[in-house]
Amino acid sequence: MNTGRDRFRRPLQWLLAPIVGAVAGLAYALMFDVEALHSAVRGVFIGPPILLYERGVILRRWRDIIRQAATPVFVVTTIATYVLMILIGNAAAGTALHHLIGYMSTAREAMVMSESGLLYSLGVSTLVAFVFRLRDLIGPSLFTSLLLGRYHRPIEEERIFLFLDVNGSTHFAERYGDLETQAYLGQIFNALASPVRRSQGSIDDYIGDMALITRIVACGTPRVFVASSTSRRP
Repeated sequence: MNTGRDRFRRPLQWLLAPIVGAVAGLAYALMFDVEALHSAVRGVFIGPPILLYERGVILRRWRDIIRQAATPVFVVTTIATYVLMILIGNAAAGTALHHLIGYMSTAREAMVMSESGLLYSLGVSTLVAFVFRLRDLIGPSLFTSLLLGRYHRPIEEERIFLFLDVNGSTHFAERYGDLETQAYLGQIFNALASPVRRSQGSIDDYIGDMALITRIVACGTPRVFVASSTSRRP
């Protein structure tokens, strides 16, 4: 089921990304005693591409390709992607600063990035990406509970439980084998995640071809979870 929340999700990300970049730039200015405005502008240009990349808004196909690589290749390629985005973002920021407020005598000088700036940008980008991936892995609700300290304080709540089995998965496994079945179920569960999230539910566990979905009763009347997958069907 599509909701208004899904329509506003991407515009919100485009708005949040430069804010996060600006805050990181201001933090750098405080740490290294540099001009706050210049640092914030660089953060606005450097932060959003990396954040939007990690959220799958831009260069999604490239991100999906390198995520399928071996871990050493994935790490090296991801860092190289980050560095390239940082350098391009810094060059754009330097050009904007030079032409708008006359920063540095030439645009080329304004594009120069210090070693500390590069390392700081890379470190912050990696940290932010790790936080978002951790949030995606354990779920927004659990992640928020951990941040606020609620995870270790049990509470009572009424929940709706949905036990969802993939129809025909046994026949699919007999026909195509274990590896194909694993990929098939992975695509189905991946397609399921978005409608569950839109409906304010959560996938608490996977057991074979079964997904355990829960939703707080207080969220309202149960909604229908609609997911589509392009994977091959049995």
